[in-house]
Amino acid sequence: MSLRHAVLGLLAEAPASGYDLMKLFDASLSHVWPATQSQVYGELNKLTAAGFVEVVAHGPRGRKEYALTREGLSELQQWLVEVEPSRPQRHDMLLRVFFLGVLTPLEARMYLLHQAERAARARTGYQQVLDGADWDDEMISVYGRIALEYGLRMTAMQEEWARWAADEINSERARKAAESAGTVASELSSKATPKDEPEPRTAAPNSASKPPSTSASDVPSPDAPSWNNPSTEDSSSDDNAPGDSAQERRTAAAGPRKK
Repeated sequence: MSLRHAVLGLLAEAPASGYDLMKLFDASLSHVWPATQSQVYGELNKLTAAGFVEVVAHGPRGRKEYALTREGLSELQQWLVEVEPSRPQRHDMLLRVFFLGVLTPLEARMYLLHQAERAARARTGYQQVLDGADWDDEMISVYGRIALEYGLRMTAMQEEWARWAADEINSERARKAAESAGTVASELSSKATPKDEPEPRTAAPNSASKPPSTSASDVPSPDAPSWNNPSTEDSSSDDNAPGDSAQERRTAAAGPRKK
């Protein structure tokens, strides 16, 4: 679905201004295809230029009323019949389910029960829309009610699945899989050892006889990585050798100063 076809679809029922379209979006399409005011007005300009809609009336304060053209209706019908709806390629929530075995059973259950609660809240929101809307015989109302039923049934299924999955964590198969993953995690933890600290760098013999002067080039810039920040500097670098001050490290790296 695209914003272009959403606007064409709303205008297929009756002419409307940009303001009217925004109200229709908020009341009917916001759960499946939200749009901002600037996006809707921008799309109306594009559709007008393409000949899919036309301005049929002008009102105060620059108000324009748009109507669907024959070309616009043909474009909408072609999209509905010939263009296959796009389907999501990725599902972040389900991807995580594949790896819940690396967590403790309690953590895995809490994750799944959280998904159940999210689905229940979403279904409550859809139910409120169902109870609060005035469902008449207009096209958007009739087919909007059908679309809303999808949300009600989908969220009910998601909640039921998540609670079933949370109970499944206690099954024998899930416990064995978690134990196998825990064995791997224990082996990785046992292999983790602190990095060997490098030998301190020794400065040239005559560098200690004359204290080095500090120039502007010796002062790190604000953008320079912190010496003590392992996220920006490799902890195995000689510049992080213990016992050396920052000034001594810079002096040692530069070598003896010329007289």
